[in-house]
Amino acid sequence: MPGRKRPLPTCPNPLFTRWLELWRDAAAEQGRSRARDAYQRALNSLRKYPLPLQSGREAQILQYFGDRICRQLDEELDRHRSQHGLDHPCPVPSGEQEKSRPSSKDGDDSLALQPAQCPMEPPPMKRMLRRPARKYVPARRSGAYAVLLALYRDSTIPQGQGFLTKPELQRAAQPLCDKSFSQADPGSKYTAWASVGTLIRKELLLKTNIPARCECWGRAGGSGVGAVLQGVGQ
Repeated sequence: MPGRKRPLPTCPNPLFTRWLELWRDAAAEQGRSRARDAYQRALNSLRKYPLPLQSGREAQILQYFGDRICRQLDEELDRHRSQHGLDHPCPVPSGEQEKSRPSSKDGDDSLALQPAQCPMEPPPMKRMLRRPARKYVPARRSGAYAVLLALYRDSTIPQGQGFLTKPELQRAAQPLCDKSFSQADPGSKYTAWASVGTLIRKELLLKTNIPARCECWGRAGGSGVGAVLQGVGQ
């Protein structure tokens, strides 16, 4: 009776996927449509690949992964490894270690990441030494900057409701942003309002549909960042 095949992980490359999503969103927020589209194409290609990748260099086997994106992944992977003490971007089943292990073109395997010998979680001592995650602060006069600052200023008004509807927020944020909240730039399908999605994912903004309104997450989240932006803008 043939052995049962080991099921593949739902997302074999979670870190690479997350980094590409962050770079895509940042490019969209900054109005860099070509970079945004390049990251999106690479992300779509990565999501179709069923096996774990051990390095950005190995990702060159995928469509839309050029030298620049692969180099970015390797640089981010180096930072991740130095912070968390992990040997590679995601745990690899023992039966797949040799299959997914990259090799250099000149035969020098020292350039490739070695198979994992670390546990799924870093040891307690390394966990204690992790650096705190850097707080997200949007670029000045970007869509995210304008949205957070407009919500923060509204929260400091005695007669404020603590939230703004979408039309109210767009009117309040527009003077604080270089891009339009209602019309996309030529050659782009995104407006400054697209940055709201980034703020929601980073848990800095709460958006409800019934009623349709937006508000900051707590002082430690969106309100705290809004206060920082208010201080910088003065």
